[in-house]
Amino acid sequence: MHSSRSVNEAEPVLVEAKSILDASGNYSSPIRGNLLAMMAENYSSTNLPKSLAYAKEAIGIYRKYPSSIGLMQALYISGVTSSTAGQNEQAAAHLREAISLSKHFNGDPNLDLPRDYAYEAQAENELNRYSDAEEDYRAAFNYARALNGDQDVDTLETESRLGTFLVSTSRPKQALPYLEKAKNACLKTKGPDDPFYTPQMLLQNGMALETIGLPEQALRFVSDAVENRRKNRPGTQYLGQMLESQASVLIGPGAL
Repeated sequence: MHSSRSVNEAEPVLVEAKSILDASGNYSSPIRGNLLAMMAENYSSTNLPKSLAYAKEAIGIYRKYPSSIGLMQALYISGVTSSTAGQNEQAAAHLREAISLSKHFNGDPNLDLPRDYAYEAQAENELNRYSDAEEDYRAAFNYARALNGDQDVDTLETESRLGTFLVSTSRPKQALPYLEKAKNACLKTKGPDDPFYTPQMLLQNGMALETIGLPEQALRFVSDAVENRRKNRPGTQYLGQMLESQASVLIGPGAL
């Protein structure tokens, strides 16, 4: 369903599958756990309470059996959805367990770990556990770089998240090398007109420069990000945030 044009048909198919299991009295098998995890994922962007309820039920079923990849996946879905819902204690706990199971079943390193550590870092950061968050952000970046190289999308994303975290914890000079490297690699691989990654990297790099007192350099990158966003995705909330950042550079101390 996810790889076809029939994404909108996923919900009725899943509901029908659940009704079949209900009719057969199958309420506790790993098959039902897998279905409930799929339903949790399906609702994760449209109905958070329903997604969390299905994830909880799936995890409860899987815990009746030996640890499995199914439990790992259900914990990951629950962790991400919990984070989106602001339930960060649960998010961090479930993602931490999912990471442990991922290493057990898929090896260490494996391709899921950059993503998993990045989400765990986000939850830890929201809980003001900055030491744990930094450790997770660095793990996400180090795994991505080791597995995929310096110019892979996962590397760019985790490197920029680490840099942004360092800026937010008053370490912009430490952050700048990460943000500049991510920005340069993005421009090289995606190009200046890329509508998704490039404006993000330009903006983050620019705001770090502004924080350390280099408004002229900052303004150039922030303005390039604004121009890109206006061209590709006008009228979006992110463009509004970019314009606020551009204004702060223009009126900030030392600005021209």
